[in-house]
Amino acid sequence: MTLSHLCMPQALLLQGTDLDATLKWILLGAIVLCLIVMGLQFFKNLFHAITAPTYALRNMGTDDSLFFSILQVFTGGLFISYFAMLKQEYIASSFATWAQGQVSTALAGYSNATYKPIVMQEGINRMTDVFDLAWTAIIWIPAIWLVLWVVLSILFWGTSKVFFGNQYGAKVMASTLAYFFVLAGLVGGYFMMHMLGSTFAGTMASPAAVDMVGIVILIAALVYMVICIAQGCDVSGVQAAVIFIIWAAILGGGVYALMNYQLKPIYDGFLGRLSSANYVTSRGG
Repeated sequence: MTLSHLCMPQALLLQGTDLDATLKWILLGAIVLCLIVMGLQFFKNLFHAITAPTYALRNMGTDDSLFFSILQVFTGGLFISYFAMLKQEYIASSFATWAQGQVSTALAGYSNATYKPIVMQEGINRMTDVFDLAWTAIIWIPAIWLVLWVVLSILFWGTSKVFFGNQYGAKVMASTLAYFFVLAGLVGGYFMMHMLGSTFAGTMASPAAVDMVGIVILIAALVYMVICIAQGCDVSGVQAAVIFIIWAAILGGGVYALMNYQLKPIYDGFLGRLSSANYVTSRGG
């Protein structure tokens, strides 16, 4: 089941419309609309943000309106959603391969050879249902991107204010960091989605050329975020790196704890129930 089947009106399904293609066009149209609203100033600023970030970011962050910065971040999220739709088939097929491998491993010692294929298919189907449900979140990526931008802007600004005496307002930090978010979506969005598919496919241990480029862009993006913090908070590069490391450790630790202590037990329990399932009994046979 695809994203569009879950989100689009059933009337369109009856018309035989390619809804995934329709959604791609909607996202592309939204991107073009945002670019038109921001105008030539966006392209000028983006050029300076790429070619001279240590000189231009603070000035642009001071001059940009909050509405302009919000549009920038939203556009970055739209690009990620659009690239996700472009790579939908690759990600879905990679997930299917991964899910089959996970269920096969869990059922390696399943004793009932007659019902093992049936239990295996049920496990794969349930994992696919969860993937399809999670995939619908791509339409919310622009909103999630905005929330993440606001949260990080406040955290970076507050930390610089308390520890390093930052004299700029939170708006300067937010408007400066907006350039990271739009460039992350515009330049890195495609590679993020491809790397997600490659992770499911298990090929990241020996990455393809496109994934190697993605890794380089990811490293460059982290460096660029540190530059944004330094410019937006009026601190040195070392101080900006300290701020980044502090919150990377805190937020990264939180994500790790959530994955390891909340989601992993649920997933392990699911695989455990599969490996010990009695198909006949569970079906009332």
